[in-house]
Amino acid sequence: MNRQEFCQIIADIRKQSTIKMKDVCFQMGVMPTAIYRLEKGSSNFEMGNMMSYIKALQHILVIENGQHSYRINDAQELGSILALIRKEKAISQRALAEKTGFVYSTIVKIESKKSIISIDTMLKIVDVLGYTVKIEKKIIAMVAFICVIIWIIIMLVLMFPFGLLENPQKRLSKGNSAIVIIVGAGSAILLDYMYNEHYELLYKFFLAIGVIGVVIYALGISFFRTKR
Repeated sequence: MNRQEFCQIIADIRKQSTIKMKDVCFQMGVMPTAIYRLEKGSSNFEMGNMMSYIKALQHILVIENGQHSYRINDAQELGSILALIRKEKAISQRALAEKTGFVYSTIVKIESKKSIISIDTMLKIVDVLGYTVKIEKKIIAMVAFICVIIWIIIMLVLMFPFGLLENPQKRLSKGNSAIVIIVGAGSAILLDYMYNEHYELLYKFFLAIGVIGVVIYALGISFFRTKR
């Protein structure tokens, strides 16, 4: 994928989206002309504004190769992810610089977050490392977000000795109700922050919870069958 192809994908996402241009500009703090310049892709821009634009469109940048995928929410995180992929491939920084045609110091500064990676540099490094880039809607995270809220509510009922399971007619005291509200609100705020700022960690957390839940369910089924 080259710069023009990448920018065209972004432009198509905006045109198909119900999000208004003024809302995107307000969230990014820029004028519409800045958005059009990004979509045109006429210059080798830094990924800072582009990542903010992708985020404003409620999408996320994904780097994948069929076996592994990394979801990235901001430009600073890009350097860390590319460094992680490079190490997984057992490629040194100097070797990567030679393969991409960039100077060694450029790779070092990107991975150490001392400079923001440009679009052309990112696409070249991703290609050399055997990965591809795509833009993904955050709907998957939203479904997981709703599921984890339900999970937290269930856990609250089980963790606190309210006696709701034994006596469904029993009402919560004001103190216990306040605890539920505070913990629930705090959890929702934390999840919202993680969703917006640390999407990759949140995604892995949901995945781990799902796997653990399936394992527990399977063990429970097998246990009860052996009891019969």
